Amino acid sequence: MFARSEGEARAVFGDAPFQRVEVIDPAQELNVNISAGASNPFGDVAKPFYARPGVAEALKKTSLVTEGSGALARIYESLVLYPKATSQIAKTILSPVTHIRNFVSAGAFAAANGILPAADPAAIKQAYQALQTGLKGTRQQNELYQELLELGVVNSNVRLGDLSTTKRCKLW
Repeated sequence: MFARSEGEARAVFGDAPFQRVEVIDPAQELNVNISAGASNPFGDVAKPFYARPGVAEALKKTSLVTEGSGALARIYESLVLYPKATSQIAKTILSPVTHIRNFVSAGAFAAANGILPAADPAAIKQAYQALQTGLKGTRQQNELYQELLELGVVNSNVRLGDLSTTKRCKLW
């Protein structure tokens, strides 16, 4: 998505147009915690980035929005946006009712797709043992997990190649 030099940009983007990304927040006012390593990579004039024109323009517009906030914008942020964000966090992340609803609906969705855990407890045990986490009892079915990786069942996503096969199916 980004290149660090003009030569690298030519190699990455080929014949497609690209442009230099404008410096965003050169005073580093938006950094959360510089001591923790969280910094603005687009704020250094000596180390420019290159990107496609759409990406570069979007970053430039974002920079203009953050720099141009006057007194009226700050009042709007403080009296409207922050309380709105707080209430949305309370309604979603902090709400036990939302977590229960999500758990129940996910279970109903799985059951509607034929995944009924009560039907085969051995399958549940095997699936748990194939998990690649640090929990106790997991990573015991590594051979199964490696086989599923090779078959493309896990750690995969839909790609254009999967959709554009020679066999066409009629959906209606």
